[in-house]
Amino acid sequence: MTHRMRATHDAILVGIGTVLCDNPQLSARLLPAGETPCHPQPVVLDPMLRTPMDARLLAGPKDNADLKMPWIVAGPNADSGKRRLLEELGATVIVVNDVDDEGRPRLGKVVGELERRGAKRLMVEGGAQVIRAFLRSERMVHRLVITIAPVYIGAAEGVPAVDTVLPHIRPLAYEQFGCDVVMVADLQKQ
Repeated sequence: MTHRMRATHDAILVGIGTVLCDNPQLSARLLPAGETPCHPQPVVLDPMLRTPMDARLLAGPKDNADLKMPWIVAGPNADSGKRRLLEELGATVIVVNDVDDEGRPRLGKVVGELERRGAKRLMVEGGAQVIRAFLRSERMVHRLVITIAPVYIGAAEGVPAVDTVLPHIRPLAYEQFGCDVVMVADLQKQ
């Protein structure tokens, strides 16, 4: 289901934590037989350019011409030498100068830059800090698709679960896929 959803979006965004922890490809390769994948543009929020040179995001397009090299969104203080190396490997480094108090590019500016580059439908896949930041940003999230799996994942220190700033949701549908439950919900206007 995740790969089919990815195929319906122009771009898929994750944070650097997801890249470092999971080393994803961010493709739509696992589709049912007969469906041709339409791979989204991978986007990584990586303010200090910590993306490893051997990340699957950088290697995948060399092995499969249908995959796209990532856009890596950096802050103004990112290492220029690392930027050159990533660009030599084929990545596009997008520097966003408007940052928050912690040096992270402001999401409104990031989304605006992605739209300018043709990414009109953006899927934010994670991780927890990125998802929380998008949920806290007004009018940036239209629909949530939440997968609940019966496994524990992540580090011992996670993102706090309770946050009074987060929006309320209106569930639209639930469906079970094996052991996983998927919920689709719209955000409620407050």
